[in-house]
This record gives sequence, structure tokens and C-alpha cells, in this order.
Amino acid sequence: MGVAELFGVTSKFPVTLLYRHILKAAIRFPSKNRDSIIVEIKQEFRDSRSITDSKEVARRRALALDGLRKLETYSNIDKTSNQWEVYMAGMEHKFDF
Repeated sequence: MGVAELFGVTSKFPVTLLYRHILKAAIRFPSKNRDSIIVEIKQEFRDSRSITDSKEVARRRALALDGLRKLETYSNIDKTSNQWEVYMAGMEHKFDF
């Protein structure tokens, strides 16, 4: 079970903890656009600070959890290996890169 699943179990985890886990996963994300992704994540959280509508907060939290799941999928790949395997949730087969 990844960190994203732990956050999904309960909404009682603080948003700051979710934010830190997303940033850590983004730092490990294997992409040439990693820096701009991190800037975008920070800006999105900054823009969301003032939202008070509970439905909108829940929607954005769900988006953040989905983003964390996706980042974790690719962030834990062994970058020294020549063969990468990614298992997608709900899929019965793997993707080889």
C-alpha cells in the first residue's frame, strides 16, 4: 500500500502532510520537466489555501491524492535499470518500458 492509499483511507490527515508527500514524490519523478511540475504543485496548493467550500476542498483533495498515486507509480522506478515495469491500479497486466 502506497502513501496515497493511506491518505485515501481517511480524510483526517493534514493537508500539509499530503503536500509534503506530493513534493517528495515529485522530486523523485523521472522527468526533464520535474522542476516545472514542482513549481506547478506549489502554486496549486498556494491557490487552494483560501478555499472554504467543503465540496471544493474534497474535490481538490481527491485530485491531489490521484496526483500522488500517479507520481508514486513512476517515482519508485529503479532509474539504473534498463527495464522498467509499471503496474497500473485496476489493470491486470504490466507495462514494460
